[in-house]
Parts: sequence; structure tokens; C-alpha cells
Amino acid sequence: MAFGNGLDRKEKAQEKRALEEEQAQDEQTREEQAFARLQTLVDMLPAMEEKGRVLTRARKAQEIVKLARKVHFERLEFEDLLKQEKKAMDAAMEARDEGASQEVIGQRNRELFYWGTMKGYKAAPMQNDEFLLKKALEEAGFANEEEAQAAVLPEDELQALADEVEAYQQDYAETLELCESFEEEGEC
Repeated sequence: MAFGNGLDRKEKAQEKRALEEEQAQDEQTREEQAFARLQTLVDMLPAMEEKGRVLTRARKAQEIVKLARKVHFERLEFEDLLKQEKKAMDAAMEARDEGASQEVIGQRNRELFYWGTMKGYKAAPMQNDEFLLKKALEEAGFANEEEAQAAVLPEDELQALADEVEAYQQDYAETLELCESFEEEGEC
């Protein structure tokens, strides 16, 4: 007999109860699976927290190494400006000592002023970046730039670790939300 054609009420009621029992078992199985998954995720939490710390440290190290490179190049540029200023100072003094014309002495003084000004323009940003580097090293817990460099991960490893931590966080949040919904249903 086809469903709905000639089944008496008793058979329909039995089928309905069977379907409800099957759905209840499925729901119970889903609930058990969700809570088992949550327990697995909770058990993984210490390891994932450590991976999160490694990820954070590697990212900080990457930022520090980038800043350290910038400071390194600023120092090289500053040292070059010091050399240029010294040459200009020597040239200005030599022009005075040799009794050069006022025009030549003026030109040498302007060159000295130019290199001194350029040095001044570069000094403050370099000092600021050196301060930021020192502060970043301290905040991240690195003793020096070399220690930060050692904590840098290759880009593919860093991305894989970030993906793993993010996937765990998402799985944990979704599973926790599902378990909470089962608990709320049970309280109703």
C-alpha cells in the first residue's frame, strides 16, 4: 500500500512514532558527536595555545627584523652623511687656511651647512626607529636582533601555522556554539 492510501490511523501513528524515535536517535547521536568533538578540541587546547604563541612570536620577530633592516640602512646612510659632512668641514677649513676668496669660502660653508642639515634630517628618524626597535625587542622578549631573526619562520611555514590556528579557533567556536544550543534545548 502506498503511504496515505488506505493506511489506518494506527499504522500512521506507528510510522510517525518510528520516525520521531529515529530523529531523536539521530539528534542524540549528533549531540554526542558534538560533545565528543568539543572534548577533543579542549584536549588539543594546550598544544594549540602553544602554536598560537609560536605564531605570535614569529610574527613579532618578522616585524622586528624588518625594523632592524630599516635601522641598519638608516645607520649606513647616516654614517655616509657624517663622512660627507667631515669632508665638507675639512674643505671649508682648508679654504680658510689657504686664504681662498670669500666666494670659495662661502661655497665651502654652504656645502658644510648642507651636509650638516642633511645629517640633522636623518638623525631624528633614525633615533626614533632605534628606540622603536629597542622597545619592540623588549616587548617581544627578544634579547637582541639575532634572537628575533632566529624566531622568524619561512613564509610557507608561517602561513601553514596561521591557517592551522585559525581553523582550530573556528572549529572550537562552531562546536562550542552547537553544544550550547543542545544544552539550551535540554533546558526547555
